[in-house]
Amino acid sequence: MGFLGGLFSRSTGRADDTGDATVTLTCDSCGCEVNEDEMEEGQCNDCYSSESLSVYDAADIWLSNGMDEDYTFGYDEDELRRAAGLT
Repeated sequence: MGFLGGLFSRSTGRADDTGDATVTLTCDSCGCEVNEDEMEEGQCNDCYSSESLSVYDAADIWLSNGMDEDYTFGYDEDELRRAAGLT
């Protein structure tokens, strides 16, 4: 998961019926490829609207609980340290 919300890969696809090129982006969270209008802050609409914690929120909770491994919320400690600015 990227440190900054806008870090995602971008590629230009085929031209649509109007002749405009479509832009395909890759979601930071799940890796799916979607059109540019289906992205929000580096995540596809499905991931962005899900109830999962961002790595930054998880890092805050993890730190406030003494870096307890029970509060990693599926992230590894390296990801949490980076999100918390500890590395």
